[in-house]
Amino acid sequence: MFDNLDARLIRWLDTGGTSLEVVIAEEAHNRLDYYPAIQSALQTRPVDLRGLATRASKCWVLDRWKQMRFTAFVQKGDFAREVIAWLLDDLPEHPADAAHHIDEFIEHAVSAGFHHPDGKPDRPGALTLASLLLTAAYPAQFVDYPSTKKWKQFLTRFGCEMPDLDSYGARLVWVSDFAATWAKQPLFRLLATLHEPLWVISGLCWASDRYRSSD
Repeated sequence: MFDNLDARLIRWLDTGGTSLEVVIAEEAHNRLDYYPAIQSALQTRPVDLRGLATRASKCWVLDRWKQMRFTAFVQKGDFAREVIAWLLDDLPEHPADAAHHIDEFIEHAVSAGFHHPDGKPDRPGALTLASLLLTAAYPAQFVDYPSTKKWKQFLTRFGCEMPDLDSYGARLVWVSDFAATWAKQPLFRLLATLHEPLWVISGLCWASDRYRSSD
């Protein structure tokens, strides 16, 4: 399967040419510029919430509305620090347990600011936050997750399909496991020699969405 993925990726890169390369470079640089600093902010206990907020505000994975909800989340202060530390420090190893753990974090984030003006929960936005924190803290294990739609479109481009998963945490775990396996293939070991491979794949997902309209 991954040989076919690599071949499709090479064709896409060849077809897109310089204009696609520019988009990919922009996405990759946004991650390389800010994710390491987010990683540093997440390593302290208590979490460096101010440093995290400063860097996260520059990350494209959090769009305008998610940024607003993240600001409300950060304003919870100690609660935000504690729930972030809990997400990262108590993450289970088993995929199903990790998915459940992420789903619990999403509910905490909803209660702390990730909801719409009418009070309805913004669980997709909270999942994006979880993915940003996890991929910064564990770059070999997780990708960032802007939306299910973006990831499904990206996978479809390369002839793959995400299974029908009801749990937000399960979707993030599945996509991350898929990306981690792909990143071990020879092509990605070559492409991402100097970068975190899963950050590169995350950037490709976003670049694919941006470039789709010009195909």
